Amino acid sequence: MEIASDYKGLIEFAESLKLMEEKFNEAVQQKKTYLTGCQHPLVYTAGLKSEPAHILEKIPVIKVRRGGSVTVHNPGQLMFYTVLAIDDSNGGLVGHIRKLEKAIIQTLANYGVRAFQHKKYTGVWTMHGKIAFIGLGLKKKCIYHGAAINITNNLNDYNPIKSCGLPEPITRLIDEIPVVENPTIPSPETFFHEMVKIWRHDR
Repeated sequence: MEIASDYKGLIEFAESLKLMEEKFNEAVQQKKTYLTGCQHPLVYTAGLKSEPAHILEKIPVIKVRRGGSVTVHNPGQLMFYTVLAIDDSNGGLVGHIRKLEKAIIQTLANYGVRAFQHKKYTGVWTMHGKIAFIGLGLKKKCIYHGAAINITNNLNDYNPIKSCGLPEPITRLIDEIPVVENPTIPSPETFFHEMVKIWRHDR
């Protein structure tokens, strides 16, 4: 299966949806997987499991056709979007979630950050809280959407919501890197390309 990857920089959330939907036919007909990395200006999105109680303040929220509840996207957070035919996913939606979690965990390990899958919840966690969030959609026989990984983003932007509907702490890579002299802090773009390498290797 061919894998195409591209990093788009800072783009609006609506543009990322358009980019994914443009790839549906090619993903199915040509058996291609598309991986797109980007960041978004501050925006709140609500998935299919969102409830009014998960939104703690009056804020604009975009409803999205994906799993999960409400979350935030902001600069310094990597969006790792995926588009592929569900028939080409080993294990369907659940298998795709596990693969995303694994790629994030392995990339975090490159920076000395110990992360793990939660026994009950989707996403990636450290001992200090949730560091990566996953929500997928299914449309036209394609899995789309993907993962959000907190790297250097402002965690105060989570205050108006109960992210993913969970009363759990949130963390980011910059706060998880072990205390060493001159630690390496990756940019979202660098983290994206490292995740892509792991994704290509794990086929």
